[in-house]
Amino acid sequence: MFFSIMMRFSLVFFGAISYILLARIFAKGDSLVQMNYWSLFTVTTATIELTKGGLLRNAFIKYLHSVEFIDNKAIVQSSSLFINASCTLLVILAIVFGGGWFAHFLKAPPLENLFYWSCFLFIALVPFNHYEIILQANFQFQLNFYAYMIRQGSFFLYMLLGAIFFPAYITFDNLLLVQILGVVGADIYMYIKCRPYLSGKLIYNSAVIKKLLGFGKFVFGTALFANVSRSVDQLVTANIMNNINVNAVSYYNVVSRVSNMMDSPTTAAADILFPKNAQASELEGNAKVKYYFERMVATLTALIIPIGLFIFVFPKFVVMIIAGPKYYPAIPILQLMAISSFIRPFIFNFGHTVDAIGKPRTNFLVNVALMILNTAITYFCLIQFGLMGAAYATFAVNAITFLGFYLILRKVLNIELKNIAVYTKLTYINLFHLVRKILFKQTVSV
Repeated sequence: MFFSIMMRFSLVFFGAISYILLARIFAKGDSLVQMNYWSLFTVTTATIELTKGGLLRNAFIKYLHSVEFIDNKAIVQSSSLFINASCTLLVILAIVFGGGWFAHFLKAPPLENLFYWSCFLFIALVPFNHYEIILQANFQFQLNFYAYMIRQGSFFLYMLLGAIFFPAYITFDNLLLVQILGVVGADIYMYIKCRPYLSGKLIYNSAVIKKLLGFGKFVFGTALFANVSRSVDQLVTANIMNNINVNAVSYYNVVSRVSNMMDSPTTAAADILFPKNAQASELEGNAKVKYYFERMVATLTALIIPIGLFIFVFPKFVVMIIAGPKYYPAIPILQLMAISSFIRPFIFNFGHTVDAIGKPRTNFLVNVALMILNTAITYFCLIQFGLMGAAYATFAVNAITFLGFYLILRKVLNIELKNIAVYTKLTYINLFHLVRKILFKQTVSV
């Protein structure tokens, strides 16, 4: 848990500092158009990477821990790698033939060339994603932490040195090149550290590939619709608002950055909770999965509540630190996000939990419905309310999502909100006793 949280924290830290520097370098006069374009590019590439990870990760871990393949893990590894490479090839073909259209849809012409060059990034991510999942499946979170330090740290170092000594070299092309080199460096490190867990041979087995895809197809669809839905506010805002207010996407991207920071503990917990739930579902039954879910959501909610309250009360201060005064129009959007953050741990852990107990189809259908709902409400609200429309839509969809997920988990696992409330209170009590114990020891030692 420690290394998983540290990995997510490093991603947030390096990403936040890099974003703080970029927001100021790309802010020229009253126009934030450069930041607008880069935000759309990073949202797109991150959505593709996360979606592919959804196809690979859960199916790989699920079957690696299953009784069926306990003595034949090499077939699972090989099949996952084959799916990984094939999926990347499809992504590259989609970019080659559809990159120009998508840049036009986003009303961001400079992104077309950037999309084409991003194919090299996705090629470098094939071994990176493969090694990352193997290490996660074997609970080697510290090695993934060091790999992400190499990947993100190199980009952060370039941003820091560039902002101080050569800001003119902070261009789209150079930023993408540094990202690619960072992934390649992490690939080399992960290969060295991952060798004890590698099977050492490639085995093509169409039956196992079909089995992984049979499970993973729903997870892939879920990841696709969930990640697109998570970025709908920026993508739809670009399509509707770029001709009206070219800075609109930049405002939403600021809020997205803060939201990602708040989600990092939840993401770290999900990395651990899924393999644990997969084991518990196989060996101990759903009662243990229910306990893990309620306890983890309660702990995360207890951590997020004070952070969300601080952001809601002092939004101007947060925007000033993250992006600067030119982004103050994002303040009301940020406040709405802070309120809805209280239920995000519940929403975020739904998918991993449902997948772990062998119900990926349920997760897929729910996320398809939510993405359609989110897109429709976002379009409607943007047309009706302008800049704030996507924020209103996201708030409404989060409330609907929470209610829907609770009803499903209540039926499937008998999840009880009162238990989460009790565990949340218990988390605060435990933290209080821990702090008092530390302070008491310090007082005695003095």
